[in-house]
Amino acid sequence: NKIYGRGSCDDKGSVTALVFTILFLSEINYNKEPIVFSLSSNEEDSSAKGIQQVLKYVNPSYCVICEPSDLKIVYGHKGKWCVKITFFGKTAHSAIPQLGKNAIYSAYPVIKNIIEGKNENFRVSPLGKPTFTITYIVSKTNSLNSIPHECSLYIDYRSVLGETEESIKNFLCKNLKKGDFLFEPQHPFFPAWILNKTDKFFSYTKDVYKFCFNKEPIPVLWQFCTNGSITTKHKITTIGFGPGNPFVAHSDNEYIKISDVLSAIKFYSVLATTSGNFMVSTLFAGK
Repeated sequence: NKIYGRGSCDDKGSVTALVFTILFLSEINYNKEPIVFSLSSNEEDSSAKGIQQVLKYVNPSYCVICEPSDLKIVYGHKGKWCVKITFFGKTAHSAIPQLGKNAIYSAYPVIKNIIEGKNENFRVSPLGKPTFTITYIVSKTNSLNSIPHECSLYIDYRSVLGETEESIKNFLCKNLKKGDFLFEPQHPFFPAWILNKTDKFFSYTKDVYKFCFNKEPIPVLWQFCTNGSITTKHKITTIGFGPGNPFVAHSDNEYIKISDVLSAIKFYSVLATTSGNFMVSTLFAGK
């Protein structure tokens, strides 16, 4: 009943569901409002180049992000910003460290700040609190018995509504002196977003859900970031819906339930074929 493997949940289950949705639309000779299926790769580097290239050629009114949502309708998610902070020191023999300046120690205030996890400046948001963690550390030294002269921290910050590049940088770099470090964003800032619950397309997707699964939907918010930060920036009404439990993505023993994929095919197919005037042009986006 389950398929295990890296990427099975994020995002091969959604891609499989989209492929079979396309086959279904082909078999019924679908000829209504145009629908675009975007299946782009290499999105995990946070460049968002795939979806941005697609939007150069299409201008959809609505978008469905097909990331795993445990078959729940998603109406918003946190933002994302990955940054690199580099500290510089002075090399010396490790037997006489006082003659050098250890770049790793210079990074300690940022590490301590993140471990304590207290960003008192974030705004109250339905998305909850922002999260932030160090995902990679690199140091440079002449040898194992030399003081490191350079140290870089890679930090993954997941923002909530109201946070900006400036507010995030101020939080991460507090207690640091100007000129003692180099702050380098690794990609553009992707803001958090939440769809208005009174939106007509959002209401319609809930009706489709009830038709497909014979129960009331319980819409949720993603704690991670998707291409929805790009589509909403382009003023495209966006929701999320996909097979798979998002909490097993990027983990050991990642899996997808076959039943989830079949349910997603049903939802996508009904949404595409019964949308009436709502579906002027829709983008189904998966990685």
